[in-house]
Amino acid sequence: MDELRTRSEDVDFHRARRMFCVRNGKLTVAPEGTTMSHLEWFEAEGWITKDNAREFMDSTIRGIFLPARHALFFYTGRRVLL
Repeated sequence: MDELRTRSEDVDFHRARRMFCVRNGKLTVAPEGTTMSHLEWFEAEGWITKDNAREFMDSTIRGIFLPARHALFFYTGRRVLL
């Protein structure tokens, strides 16, 4: 799952977007300006552990809003976007 962690070249992009996810049927929005990846955010919230990370990433609807592009992306799984 290391491919889902923030790399130095991701920091500016991460700051420019706003992450969100749908968890337990509710929309949760990450803090504005965070440089964390979804994986890192979920770990920080205590929602995932090493044992359930793959399952959580595969089943949780999450996404980003890119204000500069007026774009909203939703996805599941472990693929890396953009």
